[in-house]
Amino acid sequence: MEMNEKKKTVLEVKDLSVSFNMYRRGLKQVRLDVIKKMNISLHEGEMLAIVGASGSGKSILAHAALGLLPKNAVVGGEILLNGEVLDKKLRREKLGKDLIMIPQSLTYLDPLMKVGKQVRGVRGSREKQEEVFERYGLKPETANLYPFELSGGMARRILIATAVTSDAGVILADEPTPGLSEDLARETMDNFKALTEEGRAVLMITHDIDLAAKYADTIAVFYEGEIVDILSSEDFAKGRDHIKHPYTRALWEALPQNGFADAYHKVFGTERQAKQDVLIECKDVSFGYVKGKNILSGLNFKIGRGEVVGLVGPSGLGKSTLAKIISGYERPDEGEVTWKGGKLPLKGYCPIQMIYQHPEKALDPGMKISDSLAEGYMPDDGLLERLYIKKDLWFDRWPNELSGGELQRFCVARVLGPRTELIIADEMSTMLDAITQAQIWKVLMEEVKRRNLGLLVITHNMALADKLCDRIVDLEKLTCRA
Repeated sequence: MEMNEKKKTVLEVKDLSVSFNMYRRGLKQVRLDVIKKMNISLHEGEMLAIVGASGSGKSILAHAALGLLPKNAVVGGEILLNGEVLDKKLRREKLGKDLIMIPQSLTYLDPLMKVGKQVRGVRGSREKQEEVFERYGLKPETANLYPFELSGGMARRILIATAVTSDAGVILADEPTPGLSEDLARETMDNFKALTEEGRAVLMITHDIDLAAKYADTIAVFYEGEIVDILSSEDFAKGRDHIKHPYTRALWEALPQNGFADAYHKVFGTERQAKQDVLIECKDVSFGYVKGKNILSGLNFKIGRGEVVGLVGPSGLGKSTLAKIISGYERPDEGEVTWKGGKLPLKGYCPIQMIYQHPEKALDPGMKISDSLAEGYMPDDGLLERLYIKKDLWFDRWPNELSGGELQRFCVARVLGPRTELIIADEMSTMLDAITQAQIWKVLMEEVKRRNLGLLVITHNMALADKLCDRIVDLEKLTCRA
């Protein structure tokens, strides 16, 4: 911290407070306080990671800096860029030039513009775009694709590329690595680290505490609208005995390799439910979005009742595509998919339910949360309480009024209907903080065991897969291991 004090402060947050004026039933107006008197500084050549619970307001900080808050926001305090107050006029001058953001949501990509043009932007060049594409393992022809033609991991790399191609001195990275394989996530962080060595500054908002501890210079812990702890990444990596604040210690203990693992030994003990009949089976399945270019070729894959199967592999290899084929959203070009040896029922409640990586895409923005839940079935209060869903506060809200972690809790509750037999969790916890992740997985695994459900876990987190799964299928190697 002493070294940072000697460096130039490039971004400073002074007594920042953010609240939202909201209306409830009966036109009653309430004020929701999200950030309370926040103070933090980012220095030249520094990577500062902000970690904390989902819904605590971390992303609101980035949106406040860029002037992206909605009209019902009430903002107090100041944000300074290189010593100047970041007001509306200064933002117009500096955004994209001295200050740039890597957004969390993939919806920030223009669906009507090819991604190569989006990466180049106004100030970039084709040469720089091609250089960054090569660095992130994106083929040259990717530049001619639209966002909907990309996998989640590819789209994430495109968002990162838009920032890396610029010469901005300050980069706000809001959850830059979810959906990326471990190798790509590390490579992305290596690139951010290289940028800081050039004198640029990176403010990273993240739930991936492991990456933060390995790459960030400083970790700021955010809880209920306030910075409750600031510590060096070295102290965090050393473990619980070097962490003083109870909430920071709880984050550390909730990681899969720490206390998170114990939660599952308590759920499962040393025994797994006996495997019973096969629920879903893919026989010689091949599929390609473009004729002649298969993503999946001759794939054989099955999941039994009561079985937890992990599906891993690099981004863009077809994991989410396989999930869509299994659940009936896509039909294979060749081969067949059977449900209990026959066809998947096309009418009524589908026995295969999906939990998506991006919950905001899974919920109708024009329906209140309670209405979205009631479409299939209404969970009992016991399940809602176990998922830490605040029924009185959240049921009457629209999806855009909740954080990703809060929405994901609803998405988990929604798939646990009485007629569900197989659940597909597609990178469902990459957008969640460690504590929320542990809470949600614990409830989901308890339900899988109690009801003898099948579960497919699509993930890049090998520590998570090893703790949860009976067997792991590596889509790249087309091999299975117990």
